[in-house]
Formats: sequence, C-alpha cells, structure tokens
Amino acid sequence: MAHIGAVSLARRLKSAPLFAALPAASAQLTTPTAHLRPTRLYSTRAPKPKLAFALDIDGVLKQGPNVLPAALRAFDIINGDNPVSTRIPYLLLTNGGGWSESERALRLSKDFGFDIPETQIIQAHTVMRSLTRLYAGRPILCLGGPETPPGRARSVMNGYGFRDVYTAHDLIASAPAAWPFSTISDAHRAEARKADFSKVNFAAVMVFHDSRDFGRDIQFIVDILRSRDGVFGTIDDERRAGQSKAQIPLYFSHGDL
Repeated sequence: MAHIGAVSLARRLKSAPLFAALPAASAQLTTPTAHLRPTRLYSTRAPKPKLAFALDIDGVLKQGPNVLPAALRAFDIINGDNPVSTRIPYLLLTNGGGWSESERALRLSKDFGFDIPETQIIQAHTVMRSLTRLYAGRPILCLGGPETPPGRARSVMNGYGFRDVYTAHDLIASAPAAWPFSTISDAHRAEARKADFSKVNFAAVMVFHDSRDFGRDIQFIVDILRSRDGVFGTIDDERRAGQSKAQIPLYFSHGDL
C-alpha cells in the first residue's frame, strides 16, 4: 500500500493513467483447426498490482481538529469521482487511541461528511485484537490510555474480546502503598474493579496506549514481571536467585515509551 499525504494524493489521482484498468492476466484457449494441433495460449504478462491506499489521519487528513481541504478532494477521488468512476480501497491509520474503532469511525464520518466503516480504521491498539486468541478469558493488566472517562481502556479491551481486564487504577485502589506518589480520584476509585489480587494470576501485561502516569505504570510492569506466577505483590524467589524461567509476556501497542 502507498502511504502518502493528502495533497500529494489528490495531485496523483488527477492523472488518468493511474486509473488504467488492472485486470489479472486471463487464459485464452484457441479453437483447434484441422491442420493445427490444439494449443493453449496464455498471457505471459504479469498482472498489474491492485491499487489501495493507507492514509495517516493526524497531520495528513487533519491538522488538530481541522480537516484539510485537499483531504476532502482526495476522498472524492478515491470514492469514485475519477476518470473511470472506480472506488479505490483505503485504510485510515493513527497512532492515537483511547476510543473504540466504532467511536473513531463515527467521529471521522462526521468530520469528512460521509460514512466510514469501523473496519477501515486502524488505531494504535487495534493490533491488540489479535491477542484475544491467547488471552480472551485470562487475567491481563491493561496500562496506559486516556483516564477520562474512568474505565474507557477497559471498555475498549472488553470490546476486543478480553473478558478479564484489570487496570492500574484497580491495583492502586487495592494497594495504595505500591505507588504512593499518585492519587486516585473518587471517580476512578468508584470505577475500580475490586478483587483479591492474591488469587489473580496475570497472564500478560498490555500497554494499551501512551501512559498518562509512566512512573506508576512502569512500577506495576516491574512488579508483575518479577512476581510469582503473575500474582501482584509477590516476588518469584527462583527468578531472584537468578534461575532461568519464562517471563510473563509484556506487549506494547507501539514504541512510544
């Protein structure tokens, strides 16, 4: 896929050759005659690659809250207003997050003036969907992402199919001394999921999006990675003694630590 800016895209799409038909090479069978042996003739020309676009949202289609005029023209063209009246597939990308793809699609549909399916939206944490096959019903610690409204990150992860999600607010509400340098609001305390963490075996830690409190979240990452069988508040004596042991998986949605 090409990944280019909206202005560049609009300029390129004005060129008719870009819209040349792109059929795959097809086989043709000749009709045998009395004096020729039956022969199959195949095109030896390689099929032209299909055209699609991956468009960055932030700074390309929009600057802050404002939609760029060239982006609207580019959308007109790839939605069919071109010399061959052909719609061109595209995806919209952002390293932002904190919303479900359906919520993001509704917002962008309003911004651009036409319906955008959620299946065409890829956010920073969309990739986390692929981990449900491993952790759908297992306890995971989800860190990072917007903290207002309370519970948003958990809600998005639940929407992906993770059914047993805990957050930093759950841990700090249960054990304030684990990170005494941050306070928890009444709203977050009310939303916090209550549990006996001595009986919760975290199967993985997932950094959902940029942390709003990296000191706290890094401490909790270290606590879980050093724990015994993923139990918060414990220390694995074998690991402390230097014995080799499989580590609890740690996943980042992107590398913006």
